[in-house]
Amino acid sequence: MRGRRQTQLGISLFAFQDIIMSVTGVLILIILLLVLELVNQVATDHLQEHYQAIAVELKTEIASLKGELKLLNQELKTDNEAVEQAIKNPQSLLDEHLRSEREQIDQLESRVSSLEKLSEELTAESELQQENRELLDQREVEIAELQLMKDQLVEKLEKLKAQKAVKYKVPKGINPTQAWLCEVDGSGLSLSLLDNFEKDILIPITSWDTEADITFIALKNQLSAINPRVRYVLFLVRPSGRDFNDHLVVQGEELSIEFGIEYIPEDHVILR
Repeated sequence: MRGRRQTQLGISLFAFQDIIMSVTGVLILIILLLVLELVNQVATDHLQEHYQAIAVELKTEIASLKGELKLLNQELKTDNEAVEQAIKNPQSLLDEHLRSEREQIDQLESRVSSLEKLSEELTAESELQQENRELLDQREVEIAELQLMKDQLVEKLEKLKAQKAVKYKVPKGINPTQAWLCEVDGSGLSLSLLDNFEKDILIPITSWDTEADITFIALKNQLSAINPRVRYVLFLVRPSGRDFNDHLVVQGEELSIEFGIEYIPEDHVILR
C-alpha cells in the first residue's frame, strides 16, 4: 500500500511539472503577442522615436523573461530528486517547492499586466494622434477655402479701383421680382434676379459652336417656367460668349419679354 501511494504522488508531481511548464509557455506567448501588437501599432512618424525606445525596453524585458524561463526549465529538469524527497516527506518540501514556483508565476503575471497597461496607453495615444491629424486636415481645407475667398475679394477690389465693376439696377416700371440678369460667357448662361444674386440658374454648355441653338431653346423654356413671369432680362455678353449674340439679335422676339444687351470685357465684375 505504501509503495502504491508513492507511485501516485510521483505521477502527480510530474503532471504538475507539465502544468507549470505549460502555464509558463502560455504566459511567454501572451507577452510576445502583446509585443507584436505594440510594434504593429507604431504608425505616426513623429511618435517613431518614442515607440522605438519602448520597443527597446520591451526587447530587454523579453530577453530577461527568456532567461528566467530557461532557468525555470533547468529547475524543472532537476526536480526528480525533489520528487523522491517529496514522496518521503511530501508536506514540507512540496509546499516549499510549490511556493517558489508560484512566486515566479506571480512575477510573470505582474509583468504581463504591466505590458497590457502599456499597450492600452499606446493605443489611446495613437488614436488621439489620428484624431488630431484628421482635425488638422480639415482645418487646412477650411484655410484653403478662406484663402480662395480672400483672393477673389482682392481681385474684385482691384477691379473696382480700375473701374471695371458695375452694379446694374432694375429698370423703372419693372417689378424687381420680374427683372433678371443673364451672364453669357464661355461656360454658358447664368440667370439671376437683378437685385438678388442669392440663387443662380445655370445653363451650362461645352461649346457654343455646336450648342448655341439648343441653349437658346433651353433659355426660352427656363424663362417660361419662372414664376412670377419674367418681364425683363439684361444680357451681359462677354467675348467668350459672343457666338450666342446672333441668336439674341435674330430670335430675341421669341422670348416674349423685354430685354437689353450689353457687351462687357471678360474681366468685368458684376457687383452683387
